[in-house]
Amino acid sequence: GPMGLALTSSEIKKYSIMEAPYYATIEAVNKAQMIFIGLGSLGPLLFTSITHLQAPVGVMGPVGVAQLTGEVLHFGQLNAIIDMMILLSLSLAVINILPIPALDGGRFFFLLVEFVIRKKLKPEHEATINAIGLITLLGLLLFFTYFDIARWIGGKSILP
Repeated sequence: GPMGLALTSSEIKKYSIMEAPYYATIEAVNKAQMIFIGLGSLGPLLFTSITHLQAPVGVMGPVGVAQLTGEVLHFGQLNAIIDMMILLSLSLAVINILPIPALDGGRFFFLLVEFVIRKKLKPEHEATINAIGLITLLGLLLFFTYFDIARWIGGKSILP
């Protein structure tokens, strides 16, 4: 998959102690940008996968992440393991800041709306929206976990 290519093509670069934070930040921003672009193309993919009852390629739930982690550990290259940890952490950070109810980005969005309309939203409205968001997220989690388990039981690898 796309993550497999990123893992196997990772390279080790050496920087001075003064340069490292700068280049690490640039690399993190570039990878986060890649994740945002990938998420942007996920909308139509997600709709198609739900209507056709099949998981989109490259999208996985917690079981798939565990399987991928096992495969990368088995692969055994330290830079591949570190690369996967970076991609996983950045993916979680990016998803968490999206304006999705029940996540931190959703809370920030509510604060932004309150700032723009200059009044507090009714707590029951906010609670209802967060509940809908949480139910949707849990539904997607179950959907992807089902396909993760099916792939795992079928003995299919995630890495190419």
